[in-house]
Amino acid sequence: MRLADFILTNVESILMEWEKFARKIWPGAAVDPTTLRDHAESILCTTAKDMKSAQSPKEQSDKSKGDGPTDDDDGVDEAAKQHGSDREGSGFELGELVSEYRALRASVLHLWRAGTHHPDARDLEDVTRFNESIDQALAESVEGFMEQVEGERASMIKEQAAREGAEDANRAKDTFLAVLSHEIRTPLNAIVGWVSILRNEKRNDADLEEGLDVIQRSTDAQVRIISDILDVSRILSGKMTLDIRPSDLSAVIKAAVDATRPAAEARGVALVIDLDPSARYASCDAARMHQVVVNLLSNAVKFTPKGGRVGVKLFWDQSEVHIEVSDTGEGIDPEFMPFIFDRFRQADGSSRRKAGGLGLGLSIVKHLVEAHGGSIEARSVVGRGTTFLVRLPVKAVAVDEDGKAVASGLRSAGERRETRFPPVRLDGLRVLVVDDEADARRMLVRLLEEVGATVTAAGSAAEALDALKKSRPEVLVSDIGMPGEDGFDLIRQVRSRGLHPRDLPAVALTAFVQKDDQRRALLAGFQVHVAKPADPHDLTSVIASLAGRTG
Repeated sequence: MRLADFILTNVESILMEWEKFARKIWPGAAVDPTTLRDHAESILCTTAKDMKSAQSPKEQSDKSKGDGPTDDDDGVDEAAKQHGSDREGSGFELGELVSEYRALRASVLHLWRAGTHHPDARDLEDVTRFNESIDQALAESVEGFMEQVEGERASMIKEQAAREGAEDANRAKDTFLAVLSHEIRTPLNAIVGWVSILRNEKRNDADLEEGLDVIQRSTDAQVRIISDILDVSRILSGKMTLDIRPSDLSAVIKAAVDATRPAAEARGVALVIDLDPSARYASCDAARMHQVVVNLLSNAVKFTPKGGRVGVKLFWDQSEVHIEVSDTGEGIDPEFMPFIFDRFRQADGSSRRKAGGLGLGLSIVKHLVEAHGGSIEARSVVGRGTTFLVRLPVKAVAVDEDGKAVASGLRSAGERRETRFPPVRLDGLRVLVVDDEADARRMLVRLLEEVGATVTAAGSAAEALDALKKSRPEVLVSDIGMPGEDGFDLIRQVRSRGLHPRDLPAVALTAFVQKDDQRRALLAGFQVHVAKPADPHDLTSVIASLAGRTG
């Protein structure tokens, strides 16, 4: 009997012989025969059929190398490939899969030779054809095995990327909450301090004017923060609506420039505008477009050094109106560019960051521009500035005339009526105050001087260290969040110079108020962590206690 006919006649006997070996290498617990045999019967039958087909010597040689042609009719390739894939899914190693095929080959040849077969001259050709077909099936199984491995690896990479993305989002959210706390508490601290000072009967007209100016600036900062948060809330809930009507973009941009000019002049940054009169009219929500331009200009001014330039251009480009805001600032790190418009993302969210803000502005800008049917892109070269380009279609949005914007606002929380205690006297006590915010620094100096302290003020860690060389304060009061070197850097340097807590006790007066912030402050070398806004009585009580004035 020819080998191919023997296989087709004795499939069950061959599989039973092969099972004895397969069970020995199967990983883990016992397995039922159906799962164990998998596609083995199909592989045997299609192998025998392939052996009986007419093939040239070259075709036979290609099969032995795993390069034979695919015959979709006999199904050998599909069955062998699926067999390899299933074995990988069952926990097989590649070597065990190869061993299965060796056992299948050995089972066929052993039973054939042990049977009633009478050798003849065609046996060599039969065995050669059989080996070539089995080699082809093995090659297909290995391919299926490796495709399964690659698929699982791709799934793992995808899952890992999704997990890392979720972890990044959580970290960004935590950073945002810490920054939000800082941004809200810092102006609130100035308001609370100046209210206490203005209640003092000794204050004069100059105090009143300075205090009201600080309170106004701090209130404006709070309003901007709350507005950004409300805008994000509207965006997330789908309640952000636009009042689209024919508008004068030149007037919108000029108003935005005027709103930004005081900050630019204070920083020594030049504002340059270039408005094409032919591009001035477009359908848009003028108030929201004003918000877009103000945000882009404010960011540009914030990150442009003294003597730099911020430019805004309005011009046509085919069927679009373009608004371009560029600066000569420090530029954006290429690694951060993909996240520039993400909510809660900031290039520097640490306590050493040089610029304030919540990291919401650009995400709001992107949403507003896209809500107008436009687009925005950012280009930047580190050290050579950044350019934001807003593209608006001529007729960006069509709205129903009866559509109304959703009005929203803030309710007054009411005034808290609490028992207020006067600040504790600190007569003659030498205090070093460190805060990079000028308003907050002046307020602290004024508050402490009114209770008799002798105050030295510093706007940075470096200035504080210089002040320590000239005089020896009895108590240090320092902010944490400062650009360059923060409060943690300062206290570590103070302690490294031999000024131990008994020589110079220190208060961390900060808007970073999480439990971890308090722990870090104490571990760094501060004795007390006081959250902004600080009640004047509580702050002076803490300072008096650290100085040993508890009587």
